[in-house]
This record gives sequence, C-alpha cells and structure tokens, in this order.
Amino acid sequence: MESSSAEALTRNVAAGAAAVFGELLVRLREQLAELDRFAQRERDFIGRQRALGATRALLNRGDELVSALAAYAGARILSPTAIDMTEFLQSLAQVLRRSLDRRVEVEVQVQRGCPACCADAAALEQAVLELVRNARDAMPQGGRLRLLAADAGMDGMAVSIADTGVGIAIDDLSRVALPFFTTWSGSEMAGMGLAAAGGFARQSGGSMRINSRIGVGTTVTLYLPRATAGH
Repeated sequence: MESSSAEALTRNVAAGAAAVFGELLVRLREQLAELDRFAQRERDFIGRQRALGATRALLNRGDELVSALAAYAGARILSPTAIDMTEFLQSLAQVLRRSLDRRVEVEVQVQRGCPACCADAAALEQAVLELVRNARDAMPQGGRLRLLAADAGMDGMAVSIADTGVGIAIDDLSRVALPFFTTWSGSEMAGMGLAAAGGFARQSGGSMRINSRIGVGTTVTLYLPRATAGH
C-alpha cells in the first residue's frame, strides 16, 4: 500500500509539472515570436538568428520533457487504433538503420500470425524510440538491437526492445522506470525514457516489464491490448 501511494503521488506530481511546464513554454514561445520580429529589423541579423535558433532548440527540449512527464502520468490524449506489428516495426527499423551507429545491428522479429495491437500509433512509436535511445546509450561500442512482437496470451500483445548492452544493476531495476532516475548523464531528458514508456503502457491498458543482466543486455517489454473488431 505504501509503495502504491508513493507511486500515485509521483504521478500526480508529474501531471502537475507537465501542466506548468506546458503553460510556461507557450508564453516563452510567444515572446520568442516577438524577438524574431525584432531581430529582422536590427543589424547583426545572423548572430541574432543563431541565438533565436538556440532558444528554439531549448524550447523543443522543454516540449519533449512535458510530453514525457505527461506520458508517465497517463495524462496524454490517446487515439487507439489497430496496428499491424510487422509493418510498424519494419518501417521503424528502416529509419533506425539509417540513423543509428553503423555498429548497431537492427533486427525485427515478429511472431508468425502475430495479431494487431490496439494503441495510439504515434504514442507507441514515441515510446519505442525512447527505449531505443536507452538501448543505443547502453551499447557505445555497438551491438545488436532487436525489435520484437508476439502474442503474450493473458497479457495481450508483447512489444519488446532488446539490446546487448551493459545491462542494469539489480539494485537499480526497481527504480529505473521512475522519472529522472538514470545512471547516464549529459541530457535534459536523461531518466525519462523508461518512465514515459511505462506510463504510455499503463494508460493504454497494459504494463511494462524490464529484464536485464550486467554484461549481457536488457529487454524492455510493453504489454498492450490486442486489437478487436471495433478497432
């Protein structure tokens, strides 16, 4: 009960933070538009545009943080549809093969006869990409990244991201999906990938599980509802 209450409190805090940050970003963007118009009338146009570009980049990171917090809190507006997992994962893999380090081998494994899942396609893609970023960071020297989908019986549909990276220490497994908990650094989004993906799975009516071994790798699985005739 105590653990459940703490998690509920954390979600409430995340939802509140997402709302506040979202409002602040709207106001900042309005001010940025004013600066942009002013910059076009002044000298040193290139320098001012660079500064504005950097400000926009920070705002985009803020948007990402708000989205991740909202996902963790289950506060996003989702539009579930039936998603063919073979088509979805193959399309994503093509993008990843062009964007990831060439030393990362990307594989897709979809169970024969795998049914469609019921989820918001854009939100699922974002969740999977968050997990892919974590997997990439865990394999700085390259390795194998597998995108998997299978029927999970009573648990619905299983969508897994598996890597051959450094793994997660057993002492960290119970905390690794909490907001801002990370063993990595250097990014404003550090510690939000697993939290956002887990929140998306819960809001979609499913769950997330993590299996990891130091020196072997990590597999993160999103359990999502199967698509029905209505979807």
